[in-house]
Amino acid sequence: MTGAALYTLSRKEGWRRWTDAASRVRPDLLTRRQLARLGADARADFDDARHDWHANFGTIKTPQLAAIHDELDQIVATNRQDPDRVRGAAVIDALPGLGKTTIANTFARDFDRVQRRRHGERTADGHEHLPVFRVGLTSRTTLRTLNRMICEFYGHPGTDRANAAQLASFAVDCVLSCHTRIGIIDDLHFIDPNRRDGVDVSNHLKWLANELPVTFIYAGVGLAERRLFAEGLTGDSAVMAQIATFRLHLAGSSGARVRENERHSLTLT
Repeated sequence: MTGAALYTLSRKEGWRRWTDAASRVRPDLLTRRQLARLGADARADFDDARHDWHANFGTIKTPQLAAIHDELDQIVATNRQDPDRVRGAAVIDALPGLGKTTIANTFARDFDRVQRRRHGERTADGHEHLPVFRVGLTSRTTLRTLNRMICEFYGHPGTDRANAAQLASFAVDCVLSCHTRIGIIDDLHFIDPNRRDGVDVSNHLKWLANELPVTFIYAGVGLAERRLFAEGLTGDSAVMAQIATFRLHLAGSSGARVRENERHSLTLT
């Protein structure tokens, strides 16, 4: 592979690198005669550059993607309430391979660029200005795992030796200090609502929404079918329904149909 070293969007350094990356330059189109004149090494380099280009030529902003970005932009724009109020959230729910993560990441990247252009790279107190944090959940995600991943995004030094409560406090401090306004929680389907730790994580998501002045964007597969955010659950799982009071639901495959209700739902069909 050509280009720079690998990185991950689950760390602030990787997220910043991706956010600030310039658009890729398309390799020159060469005729057969020009290709034949290339030496062995030059031809190998040219082919490698073309492989990179075709694998990373960028995201096509289809009408569907643009419509969802517009909805997300409205939610973020309306979340200017004082810190004592809970902000609306977005849930992107669809089958695998339909671009849920791409939708969330590209929207947050554009938002990140605008915020840093307007407000600078440092806060008034001298902290890094990080308008977005992003974490991807794993199987058997626990309360401590979620808090740790948020802290690891910011590079907090106390991540390895803190308990769940301390990590939660560190995460709040990082978000507030870095003036973060969007939090992406990807692969939400790894939360199992039938397990005790799944209920704990669901409760913690509600707590984070109450405590943090950010707009959360959740993404996952089959969240509606799993009733992760649905009201009306029974038995021990009834506590899961509390998140439904502050969600924006995005779901589907192709095309866009907007339906408004008290939760400002948008369904893609």
